[in-house]
Amino acid sequence: MSNTTGIGLDIGTAYIVSAKSDIDNKVKISSVRDCFLALPLDQSPALEIAGVEFIEGAEEVYVVGNDAINLIGVLGGELRRPLSKGFISPKEEDGKEILQLILQQILGKPQVPGELVAFSVPGPIFDVESTVAPKPSHDSSLTFHTSFFKNLITDLGYTARPVNEAVAVCFNETVVPKNPSETPLTGLSISFGAGTTNLALTFKSIPVKCFALPFGGDYVDQMAAKATDSTLSHVTLLKERGVDLMTGLVTTKGEFDDTQTERQAEAIAVAYADLITKLVNATNKFFSFNENRVEIPDTIPVILAGGTTKAPNFMKLFNKSFRGKAVRNSFGCYGQWLLELRPDPSEKRLIGVVGYPFLCL
Repeated sequence: MSNTTGIGLDIGTAYIVSAKSDIDNKVKISSVRDCFLALPLDQSPALEIAGVEFIEGAEEVYVVGNDAINLIGVLGGELRRPLSKGFISPKEEDGKEILQLILQQILGKPQVPGELVAFSVPGPIFDVESTVAPKPSHDSSLTFHTSFFKNLITDLGYTARPVNEAVAVCFNETVVPKNPSETPLTGLSISFGAGTTNLALTFKSIPVKCFALPFGGDYVDQMAAKATDSTLSHVTLLKERGVDLMTGLVTTKGEFDDTQTERQAEAIAVAYADLITKLVNATNKFFSFNENRVEIPDTIPVILAGGTTKAPNFMKLFNKSFRGKAVRNSFGCYGQWLLELRPDPSEKRLIGVVGYPFLCL
């Protein structure tokens, strides 16, 4: 296979993003919101004239992706998603048709017949309330989720290959170690998504432990919205404008900002801190079980990725909580932790997915 073909596809709760290598081996990133807005059926003629892509249901018309975001700011209401907490949402009956349209928008037609698409999948969910160690088992939700997207991608003329998203992050960032003392393709990678946070401990390309936690960026939105009696959409849009996690202040002032905006920003920063604390506690618990303890004497980089990490000063907040909780003590005899965060972590996750299949060829 030519190294100029192949697509990385990150299937997230909030975004679906693709990464393609062009003829110069430069990676082009494209993204579509993984969401939709339901409107009355009689709106379809006007939407068609306006050039807005939509799907007609039995009683409603669904505007998909970025167009839905543009309309929600004008019309109000709440966005709906075909995925929930990283997996296919059982509540959205028209989810398949919506996801088909999104995939058509972002993938287009294969450059060559059967072009490879490496698509991200979450790890098995770790029950943080469990009092016994998780055992390898058949995860029906993950199996269905993987098969569902594999079939959709194949129907578009591609060859589909699933890859754990946190493992892909590790592969991308550790092919060439940043530190001479590190081992290639080895690290603890943490991918912060909207619905889930995925973790993978990889040693010399072998995924040693992979699991997912059932919370991510959506948890921040929900907690902040509840604390300030706000809609999820308003909190999400403010979060994406930018909130400094160390000060709780909005980084980009808006014309209509008021005291409620300030309260929302402060609540977002508090929710982020709680999210990281939950992650550290859950990770400690996972590796505290004897069955999950491992001892790797090498220097282990800790690599962060995902759109949730884009918040200003996320790294400072994470570093404070991570080191403060002494996470290393739960894993075994690691020599050193190195915290690494790239300028655009969501793209790094995708580039990792792009590079994954070629490491396997």
